[in-house]
Amino acid sequence: MSLVRLLVFFLSALLAAGCESGPWSRPRADPAVNSGRLPAVSLGPLIGLCEQRIRLFKVAVGPDQAIHVLLLPNFGDKLRYSVVRAGKLFDGETLPAVLQSGEVLDAVVDRHGALHALVGKRHFELGQAGWKEVDGPGCMSFVPGGPNVACLFELAAPDPRNKTRWDWFGFGGFGVGIILPWVTNATKFGLAEYTSAGWVERGIVDRASSWDIVHADAVASQAGDVEVVYRRWVHAFVDVSQLRYERFNAPGREAAPTPTERVEALGADDASWSLGRFWGNPRIASDGVGRESVVLMADNNGAVWMRRIVHGMPEPARMLLDEKGFRRVRGLVALGKGRMVALLEESRTGWWSNPPQPMRLVVYREGKWSAPIEVGATSHFDESSLLAVGTDSVAVIGVDSEGHSFLRLVRVLPDPAAESDEAIAVPNR
Repeated sequence: MSLVRLLVFFLSALLAAGCESGPWSRPRADPAVNSGRLPAVSLGPLIGLCEQRIRLFKVAVGPDQAIHVLLLPNFGDKLRYSVVRAGKLFDGETLPAVLQSGEVLDAVVDRHGALHALVGKRHFELGQAGWKEVDGPGCMSFVPGGPNVACLFELAAPDPRNKTRWDWFGFGGFGVGIILPWVTNATKFGLAEYTSAGWVERGIVDRASSWDIVHADAVASQAGDVEVVYRRWVHAFVDVSQLRYERFNAPGREAAPTPTERVEALGADDASWSLGRFWGNPRIASDGVGRESVVLMADNNGAVWMRRIVHGMPEPARMLLDEKGFRRVRGLVALGKGRMVALLEESRTGWWSNPPQPMRLVVYREGKWSAPIEVGATSHFDESSLLAVGTDSVAVIGVDSEGHSFLRLVRVLPDPAAESDEAIAVPNR
């Protein structure tokens, strides 16, 4: 027995030493991208968006910094429309469409100030005469930032551009197993742009593979280049997931330097790598001129990773925040002059944690991120969102303990020297 105990002690010591120094040790936040200092921000008051519980909401901001709000009290109800101007909420024209459970809702404001809404796969535009429906490719989500309205849409199953693959399933018991192949149509997303001539298709995301795309986040530059980060999935006895990046340059511009690139923190090309899988959805923001973009992603261990993309070429991934509890990147926006802001939802254990969930902002400036600063809490996990408002403020949207949606404006103070090791959260007066 003493020999067994000795072996156990020796192996435990070896593992402990390896976990501290070996290549499988837990990585830490990279000081090259994390300043460790809390940002200086000015917190505005909470603005209630609805006096009753709601099922779904979406917000968008216009060039005049008015915040447009679409609210769905219950599935099957018509969508309510409101506008926030100068800190006050004004009711607008009800959108003549209903949304059913499982359907998408999205909104964007074009460069002329017109609001566009996706209700299910129907596209509506708000003009001087009110809401009107616009024919389209069946958009799932808008792509903000470009000269024209653009969207991602799902290719229909019989579309010849959809690839097929063999999925393998196994089952059995009592020493007997059966493995069966199954022919599956891949799920692919297309990119389309709404021009003066109508909708024009720009390309297919991840076209060459037979994997399913299960999530995508996209942003466009002022010139019309579109960058997409997406999570793709395949079943090969077990579920396999990857995060990837693809760029579609505007028509008339030379092709993107790399067709697709894997972006999660794995492999020898990265400064460090994640021990946890990336089942969360990635986010992307761009400086608007196509020089620099940033991808943020949270792994299953609670760490948040960053990958810069410079002129379309991804750099090695860096850990922004250490593994801690459970995190989701709920929003990532650019404010101009090289600054970006991200919204994180956090909990100590996981999505099953009791509400409220803290909402924290991190600010990117001059190549480094700040430490997270708390700006509120939300009671519904995965329902908070973030908007850029002008060049120095963001709007944080969440749900309170009564199920009511709210909005808070947060101004990012411009002086980098204002950052400190102490929390600086200045309430608006």
